[in-house]
Amino acid sequence: MLEDRGVLAVGGPDRASFLQGLVSNDTTQISAERAIYAALLTAQGKYLHDFMLAEVGETIWLDGEAARLADLKRRLSLFRLRAKVTIDERPDLTVAAVVGNTAFGLPSEPGAASLAMALPLSIRGWPNSARGSSCRASNLAGC
Repeated sequence: MLEDRGVLAVGGPDRASFLQGLVSNDTTQISAERAIYAALLTAQGKYLHDFMLAEVGETIWLDGEAARLADLKRRLSLFRLRAKVTIDERPDLTVAAVVGNTAFGLPSEPGAASLAMALPLSIRGWPNSARGSSCRASNLAGC
């Protein structure tokens, strides 16, 4: 479990076009099967935040640095204007890293994503006490 990561959910009918105009990657490439890496930059091109984006249902989840997630939310909210989007922190979710292309049945191509990896721990049956424990990839079921 990656305790230093957090999830920001961007929902609403304008979510993809809203992010397309703000982040450094092509958000049309996001799908339930494909995640992308992107960054939020200043108008001068200076780095502010970087994150992974994945589509989950009618929402795009941004996996970013937990300590700076509130600032990312604030900066994205500045550009909301008339866009029909919601931007919410999701403290009920935990980010996990899985090494190996056979984990969760992921395809071997870069950017592959799995909805099973994006569900809250309690839904997957993993106890919330798994946060902070040292789980090895070979023993994820025991976490």
